[in-house]
Amino acid sequence: MELGLAGGGNSPPAPQTFVATDMADAFVKFCVNTQGQQAGVSEVANDEGLQVSISDIAVARKASPSDMLIASGPGLVVSQTDQVLEYDFTQCNVNFFVDALPENETVEAALMVALGGAPDNETDRVKKNGKPNKGYKPEWRVTGDDGTVFVLQFNVMKSNRYLIGDRVLFGLREVVEK
Repeated sequence: MELGLAGGGNSPPAPQTFVATDMADAFVKFCVNTQGQQAGVSEVANDEGLQVSISDIAVARKASPSDMLIASGPGLVVSQTDQVLEYDFTQCNVNFFVDALPENETVEAALMVALGGAPDNETDRVKKNGKPNKGYKPEWRVTGDDGTVFVLQFNVMKSNRYLIGDRVLFGLREVVEK
């Protein structure tokens, strides 16, 4: 995940009760079905009654600012951009600010149902020696209509001094070969 935004410089939204299946379905609706494109994300956000704004964000030192869409509602912030720092790639995130953090396994199971399958890196869950891979993060890959490949991940994140508010962050990021 490149972007862990809480919605600009403001305080995060008040936490809400969210069910893992609803969060996974919303992520698919906002980011996967729209392939992270600003117009599509904006349309879904408007249809859902979210407050939508587009701001300039700084990227590389000598580059022009890039657009970032921020859509917010009760306990929810959606962000989308086509440039992160100096890298040109699409990224779409959905942050659910929760009143109780779900287990990773619960979120993973919900995302498996919403995406129709197991993570694409399932073989990395266990090391060659048969022990669990402690650094394993489930990751799905989807291919857009134009052949663009996206990686999908999630993080269940406890509030800390850098990111205020317990949250479940879902992210879609374009895969760019360097």
